[in-house]
Amino acid sequence: MSSEKYSETLGLMPILCVDLALRAPGGYILVKRLRAPAKGRWWVPGGRVLRGESVSEAARRKAKEELGLEIEIQGALGFYEHFYKMGHKAGSHTGQRGRPS
Repeated sequence: MSSEKYSETLGLMPILCVDLALRAPGGYILVKRLRAPAKGRWWVPGGRVLRGESVSEAARRKAKEELGLEIEIQGALGFYEHFYKMGHKAGSHTGQRGRPS
């Protein structure tokens, strides 16, 4: 999808994402964001759910892409939404789910 079309889509509707709460010895795994929003901040791994992809499939794909890990999904933490005030004309609204079931 072109950048122009993507920006138009973000202005029209929320984008479903997954965020992963992955345990590691001594805590949880975080990644440093490379892009806006929250560029340069520590964040949980995750990202957009693709068309035709289940939430669980997206979670496994993002764990593999971002961390090189095969994960076992143990349950969902819940849903939340966040409105970013930057980026696109209308801002960016994401609706996200914790660990998928």
